[in-house]
Amino acid sequence: MYIEEINKFPPSIADVETAIPVFIGYTEKADLRAAGDLHFVAHRIKSLLDFEQFYGKDFAAAFSKVQLDINNKVISAEPASSPYILYYSIQQFYNNGGGHAYIISIGGYGSALQQADFLQGVDVAEKEDEPTLLAFPDAVNLPGNGLYTVQQKALQQAGRLMDRFCVFDIKYATDKTSHDQVVAEFRNNIGNSQLKYGAAYTPFLNAGVMSSAVSYPQWKNVLWLGANRITLSQLTTDPAILAKIAALENMSPADPAYRQHEKELGQAFPVMKNISDALKSLPRMLPPSGAVCGVYSSVDRDRGVWKAPANVSVNNVRSLAVAITDRDQETLNVDANAGKSINVIRAFTGRGTLVWGARTLMGNDNEWRYVPVRRFFNLVEESVRKGTLPFVFEPNDANSWTKIKSMIENYLTLKWRSGALAGAKTTEAFFVHVGVPQTMTAQDILEGRIIVEIGMAVVRPAEFMILRFSIKTQNN
Repeated sequence: MYIEEINKFPPSIADVETAIPVFIGYTEKADLRAAGDLHFVAHRIKSLLDFEQFYGKDFAAAFSKVQLDINNKVISAEPASSPYILYYSIQQFYNNGGGHAYIISIGGYGSALQQADFLQGVDVAEKEDEPTLLAFPDAVNLPGNGLYTVQQKALQQAGRLMDRFCVFDIKYATDKTSHDQVVAEFRNNIGNSQLKYGAAYTPFLNAGVMSSAVSYPQWKNVLWLGANRITLSQLTTDPAILAKIAALENMSPADPAYRQHEKELGQAFPVMKNISDALKSLPRMLPPSGAVCGVYSSVDRDRGVWKAPANVSVNNVRSLAVAITDRDQETLNVDANAGKSINVIRAFTGRGTLVWGARTLMGNDNEWRYVPVRRFFNLVEESVRKGTLPFVFEPNDANSWTKIKSMIENYLTLKWRSGALAGAKTTEAFFVHVGVPQTMTAQDILEGRIIVEIGMAVVRPAEFMILRFSIKTQNN
């Protein structure tokens, strides 16, 4: 007796991941212990702790114009600008619901930001199949038009691979006038190719990220206002004191050496420690891409990639670099000249800070105007491509065509039931055509081609809410 098990069902299609960003930028270190150097290597992480383990923490924060009250409490301080902001952006990614991500370190702290480094990092990202988002927060600090050259290369890659989407930042602006200038600069320099594979966000966020260390030589900028204050010379001119304070940063309070340092510092210790802790928690201005990638990840996980990543709170934001009004947003949302829409982040009374836009850079295009439409097609295209790989080298006949069609229809039916596709029934939501004579000819069979045509009615976001009112008289 012989038993044969015959497969009657076609292989199923599984969703690929939709919100795994690859972040490109400069890091404190880049090592994988025994595995060696991680510079210009894409490495997967799943948490901020992972990032710190392999890539270190932030560049020591420097502050100026630090003012204290009579009790030596920080009143105000201005953080010095730093070109190395990837660590803070990763914090914002996880603060806003981020999950797995890839990191490509293109240099260490102290390196001058180079356009060539970012371009090489984008090339490295191309070799990875899993990432579906591209972001490079540090690139906003590139001199000249370096940012736009990197953004153009990322768009070209996304268009070529058709499995990823770019999340772009606009340069930093402090007021309405400078914001209009950086928006115009972006639109004039981003080009016109593959714009449906990217979206831009503005303005910068004043984010409550945590600094890991404070640059101690900056204490000479402190304005000591306390009546019974410790003198400036006691704290900043004695190298031994500064060395002991700096050493405390890497010690546990349970360490005997920590207690010894504290004792030797005497009166200086509590004052400097309190100031240091206060400065580490001060917010920093950051480009929004890190937080937005976290929002994408959260929305995809909770609702689905077909839900617009908009009208969603941005966590851990104290304020915005520029307040954008409804009138301001009209010119950002709709670009009458080239259609290069820019999504805004806005603060609403009682509702907090929200992502308030979901347009691609092809804002005037009826097919690819919206971020969720483009990203949903990315999902289906990549998932179907991988799901149909078992049919490579199978007989190019009606049996294979039927299995392929059934497999794709089952997959799209599930998407329709989840709310991704419009229509009262599946025939209104999608179609799948394959085989002779619908999509193929006899010549296609001879040349080994199976051609599948898929049409989908993807749901689109309700971008505008229109309320109509009229006065009703007693007689009508």
